[in-house]
Amino acid sequence: MELWAGKTAVVTGASAGIGAAVALALADAGLVVVAGARRVELVEELQERVKGPGRIIPVKCDVGRPEDLARLMATAAAGGGVDVLVNNAALLHNGTVSDCQGSGTLLEDIEQSWSVNVMAVVRATRLAVNSKGEHLLIMMMAPGARHHHDQQVLSVHEICWRRCYGGGEATRLAVNSKGEHLLIMMMAPGAPSS
Repeated sequence: MELWAGKTAVVTGASAGIGAAVALALADAGLVVVAGARRVELVEELQERVKGPGRIIPVKCDVGRPEDLARLMATAAAGGGVDVLVNNAALLHNGTVSDCQGSGTLLEDIEQSWSVNVMAVVRATRLAVNSKGEHLLIMMMAPGARHHHDQQVLSVHEICWRRCYGGGEATRLAVNSKGEHLLIMMMAPGAPSS
């Protein structure tokens, strides 16, 4: 990780689970981590656990709100730009499109999932790519299983995941065609217990 020492990373959904673990690992490896989360007090506690040469900068951020996401990315850009973007924040409603049982109606669940799981990724990626012309690693996390057990029914999360994958590939092709280097990693580690 010497290549990344002193570089700036942005991690969304950094208050718990995979996001917290990634933010801590990157800071321990020497990166400055701008860590966004709705529960910013948990990210502030995470700062105290950094054992390596890096640090964590907590930023209160609901990625579903474009103004929050812009503030998060501006914090990173002020430090020289984004070298690593980890699009980890996600919203997973249980159920399928036919029986979705989230905080509201089916339409509200889909709109909320789309805002957090797709549009926030698009916005963050655009802001990150525009903040820096050097190497950029974008990791898009997909917390849920990619396929529902009933192959005839797509879950709300599956719909969003497919859009993020396609968007990631389109972004990579567009940036690479300009002669800039962009590496995109898609990860589907499964849903965390937190």
